[in-house]
Amino acid sequence: MTRPSRSLFSSTVFWAFVLAQSVAVAQVAPFNMEPETRVDDSPVLDLPPQTSIPYLKAPDDGASLLPDQPSDAAEALVNSRPATPSTGYQRFILPTSKLQMNGEMSAHSWSVVLSPTQAASSASLQITYKNAILVAPEASVLHVSVNGTALITERISSPNRPKRVVVPIPDGLLKAGGNVFKISAEQRHRTDCTIESTYDLWTDLDPAQSFLKFEDADAARLRSISDIATIGNNSEGRTPIYIIAPEFDEKSPRELLLKLAQNIAVIANMPRQFISIMAEPSKEDTAALTVYFGTSDQLSKFPELSQYTNNTSGISFINTLGNDRSSLIISGATWADVENEIDGVASIAKQIASRTPGNLLQTHNAYEPLPPLISNAEDFPFSELGFETREFSGRRFRTEIAFGLPSDFYAGAYGQFIIQLDAAYAPSALPGSSIDIYVNGQVAANVPITARGGSIMSKFPVKVDLRHARPGMNTVTIEGNFKTRADEVCAPGQTAMKEQRFVLFDTSEIVFSKFARIGRIPDLASFASFGFPYNLASANTTLALGDTQAGTLSAAATLVARLAVAAGEPISMQTVGPNFETLNHNTLFVGSIAKIPNQVLTSVGLHSVLRSPWAESTAEQDTVEFNEVLDNKQTLDTWREKISEKGWRGYMSAFVRNLQSNFDLSEQNMALLSSRDKPYTAPVGTNLLLAQSAGLSGNGAWTVVTAPNGQDLSRNVDILMDGWGELTGNISALRSTTGELRSERTGDVTFVATQPFSIGNMRLITTNWVSVNIIAFGAAFLIVVVLLGLATSGLLRVFGRQS
Repeated sequence: MTRPSRSLFSSTVFWAFVLAQSVAVAQVAPFNMEPETRVDDSPVLDLPPQTSIPYLKAPDDGASLLPDQPSDAAEALVNSRPATPSTGYQRFILPTSKLQMNGEMSAHSWSVVLSPTQAASSASLQITYKNAILVAPEASVLHVSVNGTALITERISSPNRPKRVVVPIPDGLLKAGGNVFKISAEQRHRTDCTIESTYDLWTDLDPAQSFLKFEDADAARLRSISDIATIGNNSEGRTPIYIIAPEFDEKSPRELLLKLAQNIAVIANMPRQFISIMAEPSKEDTAALTVYFGTSDQLSKFPELSQYTNNTSGISFINTLGNDRSSLIISGATWADVENEIDGVASIAKQIASRTPGNLLQTHNAYEPLPPLISNAEDFPFSELGFETREFSGRRFRTEIAFGLPSDFYAGAYGQFIIQLDAAYAPSALPGSSIDIYVNGQVAANVPITARGGSIMSKFPVKVDLRHARPGMNTVTIEGNFKTRADEVCAPGQTAMKEQRFVLFDTSEIVFSKFARIGRIPDLASFASFGFPYNLASANTTLALGDTQAGTLSAAATLVARLAVAAGEPISMQTVGPNFETLNHNTLFVGSIAKIPNQVLTSVGLHSVLRSPWAESTAEQDTVEFNEVLDNKQTLDTWREKISEKGWRGYMSAFVRNLQSNFDLSEQNMALLSSRDKPYTAPVGTNLLLAQSAGLSGNGAWTVVTAPNGQDLSRNVDILMDGWGELTGNISALRSTTGELRSERTGDVTFVATQPFSIGNMRLITTNWVSVNIIAFGAAFLIVVVLLGLATSGLLRVFGRQS
């Protein structure tokens, strides 16, 4: 080949290579696991055809863009739009400090109460979320609806930073009173098709950036006592209520102060409300509601209130200190006048509380629909519990329903309810798939799928033990785990396939048979759910305060307010100071442990704690983790268990463990003697103890809420409110830094008759008692058998044939 020819060949090869690279660059980039990025923040999913609401997206600088704008035009619009001052009123809507949508399907519904002014105002809804990087945006969708109308259908596509979505609220959609909000998510994994991978899917909603925005600034104003129901919560999902009482240390107004706190709490009915009592307003006013309480002379120290407190009685709402929220003033020339005004507030609270039927739990602002209160043999189709027929194409189906049990529920040791499933699973479901039932987060039943070819289940009965149920609200979670051959192969795009694998019909039912009903003391679950036994009409209740400091009074006000919400009405009580005599009726003790009488601590099982280092621990020690310091009792029990594994003791220990495992027995079932005398050891890091027992005379309940000396009792009680529904047993220990709550049952139980006597109920009560006290029943049965044998032997000797 000549030199020119060789040169021409080289040039040809070079340009061919360049052309090939250009074509390769033009090809579609291969799939990668990097987070998706966009030039603009416009939505990536159009609304379905049946939704006519315009859909807006708020970029990071706050401007709103139409979804069909090209990115260049959108960027120009954002850059050219002048900043405008914030106007109107923001009403936070999420009822919790953290709302996370987990798994392949998740949903949460609750109610938001609005005033007539808010309902009539022009408004928009903002939702802010962030999701796991493993969520596939092409197959994952977030839905938001209000009062049954879909407002947002958003592809879940923001793993690297929070994303805001804003939509206008159509006129007439919001209404005065309760408005049902529902958020649901369908999520699929990017690459993994296993059931285990579904636990990596989550979407977090930001409560501080999720709200209703009202154009009318007056939407924040309160105009009547009933408007207190609209105060909602703050950006942390909490409802702080400040009561400004200049002379709260006087004995006479304390009872009025607590009465006012309870009635305000009943009207607001928020799930996480706490009350702070203070002599003057806080410099950092973050309250959902501020209440000025006192006589006209006492409130005269606040000049801004002078025109409302000139020796005249009345209730006023004002907007003070430039705050966009109203303050409530309750005053009068005398304390008698103030009490009359509080009685007016109480009448409104009673009217509002009576609107909820007695057969439903009052969970409006935390959970919708309201769970039915099951008090007898009843059955409910899922449609009445808020569930709608649902087809499912993923790997882990999950849905939740709720019901309530009364304060005198007593069937945990023997009782069952039945779930009658109307469902079907596809032929693609492989053996090894299953349908699991959880009660309050604990596995209660399992339906294995062992046959191929699919099946239609018509009123398929699943028996569920009630041992995990408790008085108050209970949640039942139905979870279906489905394995398929296609998921084992896991071809590209498999996670987004829409082939239906399972359907659950709303004609499924939950069926309850009659169960035993009798009250028990102590029982913190009944105490937390219904205020039992303090809610009884015949109850004579006393609040015993360790001191009259603002922190102790605030803690007490928060507790009695929560009890009032649980009972559905305020609880009448009198207050006494630290130097009180022995009380023989319902009493609530609040104070540091050094201020609680020894006989009370002995009665509730905390006498050993008073002499332990815990009683002198301070807030600075809160950084210690539960498991960083070995607990002597727990460590000793562990070593005893290790040593007992050998020899005859090992055989006996194994026998007892098998009994407990096979017959669902606990230490309480196997105990012959009461454990009341066993010293209680507070877990390491405990900041607050709550304990209950029957009074020394057996009349009423004694409940102690105490913290170590030197710790902030009010702060710890506020944190306790977050886990209030988890209280069980007779002693609960709270670690404030983590919110961890540990409950246990020790000691004896006193029964309280709550139902008219009937042989049927007594038979059921006896059945449950025998199931709980198996060893005692076995011993009694053995004695009866021996006595019967001796009697029979004696009769035979007297009347039998002589040999």
